[in-house]
Amino acid sequence: MTNEELKQRFRKLMATNQPLNEITTLFNQALDCPELKIKEDNGNDYRLAKIIWHAMLLEMAEQCCPYSESSMELSGKLQEYYRKKAGRVK
Repeated sequence: MTNEELKQRFRKLMATNQPLNEITTLFNQALDCPELKIKEDNGNDYRLAKIIWHAMLLEMAEQCCPYSESSMELSGKLQEYYRKKAGRVK
């Protein structure tokens, strides 16, 4: 497969799954979560927004988790690559 073919497949996957729709759904669910205590938050920073975003990403990652062991392993290697590129090596 070429890089261009992979780009096309990824675009098709994103068009089919519409991640923005899932983000919107999860955000609306977060608004109803009593654990967040939104009314008590001072709103001076992005703490609560970052917590919601983090939880959303984890939930979305779980929903599309690769099934096979080899795919999980490759996904882990890609995560490690991202960390190295960002200077956050474990």
